[in-house]
Amino acid sequence: MALLVLILATILAAVVSLIWWLGSLLVGWIFPNDSHSSPIDSVELVDPALILQDSIRAAEVGTLVKNAYRLDSTLLGLYVYDATTHQTVFEVNADKRFIPASCMKIPTAIAALERLGMDHRYVTTLQVRGDMVGDTLVGELLLQADDDPMILTLDSLVGMMQETGIRAVRGRLAYDLSREDALSSHPSTQTWDIKSSRVPTLLKGRAFVQDAFRAALSRRGVAVIPDSTVAREGAWREVSRQETALTDVLSPMLQFSSNVKAEAVFYHLDRAEGLIRDRQMHWEHPHAVEDFWHRYFLGESQFMGLKSLKMQGVVINDGSGLSPQNRLSPRLLVEMLQYAWNRDSLRNYLIDEGLATPGEYPRRGSLSGRMSSPIFRNRVFVKTGTLTSEAVSSLAGFIHSSDEHWYIFAIINQRCPVSEGRIFQDDFCRLFVRQKQQK
Repeated sequence: MALLVLILATILAAVVSLIWWLGSLLVGWIFPNDSHSSPIDSVELVDPALILQDSIRAAEVGTLVKNAYRLDSTLLGLYVYDATTHQTVFEVNADKRFIPASCMKIPTAIAALERLGMDHRYVTTLQVRGDMVGDTLVGELLLQADDDPMILTLDSLVGMMQETGIRAVRGRLAYDLSREDALSSHPSTQTWDIKSSRVPTLLKGRAFVQDAFRAALSRRGVAVIPDSTVAREGAWREVSRQETALTDVLSPMLQFSSNVKAEAVFYHLDRAEGLIRDRQMHWEHPHAVEDFWHRYFLGESQFMGLKSLKMQGVVINDGSGLSPQNRLSPRLLVEMLQYAWNRDSLRNYLIDEGLATPGEYPRRGSLSGRMSSPIFRNRVFVKTGTLTSEAVSSLAGFIHSSDEHWYIFAIINQRCPVSEGRIFQDDFCRLFVRQKQQK
């Protein structure tokens, strides 16, 4: 009997231990406590004087919200975080999912920079194989092209090829394109949101690229003589190359809120991550941008295909923010920006090059006509957002305040006249950059 009791007790202890271990593992998956988890509101000793300054800021923002009588506070999302004191300063509906409009370009840009790398480049080349007979290539001419949204014409590539001595091609033109369909916006957007006339050459589909390449050869005086008898063998040799830095695509995307460039980057990252194999966009498939943020908020080492609780209710349909079905909270936008803040290369790029800022062209970008006072210069670094069909305006980014704190913030005004939302956003920024009156 005693032996039976001992055996049962041992089994019970083993079951309890197993349940405890599984519970701990589940908690670790859902609430990771590692370097990937969000450091917002991390515990840290801070000078009480700095905390007092946050309290003053909070009171000022609260007064601004209270006095903005033309705004419906239930449709205002606002979150302010002090990166200097590591404290939340103020929040209104911070966890509510709003339509972020073009602030959706923030998670797109950060995910692209992290996954592809700060030094990533789009590469487009012309390659040849065969023999040269005088100034004529007898063989094949290959256009190998990334989906570079900055290339408007192929003339310069052909010109570089001519400099190697090739004036004519007898044989075949070949193509290896990263994208073979035409760039378009998510099905939930208005059909006119991305006009075909604004789509760059390499994103207009295979048939268009082929026609554009032949036209560029013709304009440069390169004769193409079709000849199916020419042997298709031998090593390829590069005769011209054009490269575009990823940051040269992201900067106008962020500053001028280019939807075309945003959707191009969204696709480019999907393809680089192996999510697109037939060189055509599939909107219904999972996308790399969303996957990146799920992994970050859950913890990369514990991802295992799970979805982060922080991302519940989040909708990332596209890279541009054109979809009215997109949903993000102000807190998540701030945490995404804080991800960049905690990484020197990302932070420096966004502040020094990427985000729109009041001042000289071109960096004022979509801030043109806003925050024209000198007090905003070198103080405000932001992404704007507007979706007029849903009466949404948004603003998110960094503020270097007049008392030398750095703040990270996100504001989303929904079902609010766009002009009223922008006035509120500008007044909010003014609170932080204005010089205090000396007593």
